[in-house]
Amino acid sequence: MVEGRLRGGRANRRLAPADASCSFGWGGRRRGTGWARCVVRILVTVSIGQAMAGAGCRAQETRPSWVDELPPVRERQPEPLPENPKHGETWTNSLGMKLVYITPGEFMMGSPPTEKDRYENEKLHRVKLTKGYWMAATETTRGQFAAFVLATEYETDTEKLGYSYSLVWYLHPWRWGPEHPALSISWNDARAFCTWLSEKEQRTYRLPTEAEWEYACRAGTTTPYATGETISSNDQANFDGESQGELALREPMPVASFPPNAWGLYDMHGNVFEWCADWWGEYPCGPVTDPTGPKTGTDRVLRGSAWASVAEHCRSAERHAGEPNMIMLALDFRVALDTAE
Repeated sequence: MVEGRLRGGRANRRLAPADASCSFGWGGRRRGTGWARCVVRILVTVSIGQAMAGAGCRAQETRPSWVDELPPVRERQPEPLPENPKHGETWTNSLGMKLVYITPGEFMMGSPPTEKDRYENEKLHRVKLTKGYWMAATETTRGQFAAFVLATEYETDTEKLGYSYSLVWYLHPWRWGPEHPALSISWNDARAFCTWLSEKEQRTYRLPTEAEWEYACRAGTTTPYATGETISSNDQANFDGESQGELALREPMPVASFPPNAWGLYDMHGNVFEWCADWWGEYPCGPVTDPTGPKTGTDRVLRGSAWASVAEHCRSAERHAGEPNMIMLALDFRVALDTAE
């Protein structure tokens, strides 16, 4: 048993060798007053078969031939980005990513003191967003990330830091396909993807701010979940519902396997954690306009929770954090895109 811990967003980088049967757990913390400890724990058991017997304990020095099993998406010529899009209008880019337009607006970010299972770092405050933006309808898929790696020969933080085979994004033992979310993606990796896609299409792709993420997740709701006061793992989201007598798939599902929220965004609750652009910081005491978080910091914001999270840790207001080069299995991202100038 080897543990990778989020201690205020910091993870233990020492993981088990790839040629052993092992498991790694996640005992997370939410940063807040008194460093309030969360209860969430992700436990993923990894058993490595004989097929990788000669692969060694660490990521291979030369990238193996994985394209046949994990083909990148077919690139296409996108249509011009709409100049005056309407709320909920969709547009598809060169990688086949469907993006949804989110209009400017105001909402209450965080959670009220009466919300069950809330944390002190979720201080309720009014946020005004003055600019519309496009948000990917799904998390970035393995096929989309594969297109980036093939085009740039990019080496992820997983590979640079010598993580075990079970965490390298293209070599997961479950043999997930190109429509599954990309996994073990650090904040640095996500930013590199956005930079490449921006240069490729001559548009401004980026990670969403934490405020943009929660605004899109809530989709006009003020309840703990976009689905209302409760959420179900049977037919609404991929999380561990065993404690409430429901389904626990215990693995990531292909993106868009569950219904979208009211604004057409999939998997905002559960499936995989998603990086945001912001440095971690405490919320302000009063209303703010177009917040982007602190100017400096040590940890970046994570949102959404994952397949092994329990329901209360999938709430719209739930916050997480991790170092920019932190690697754990259930980490991915979705892109945001600035409107045409």
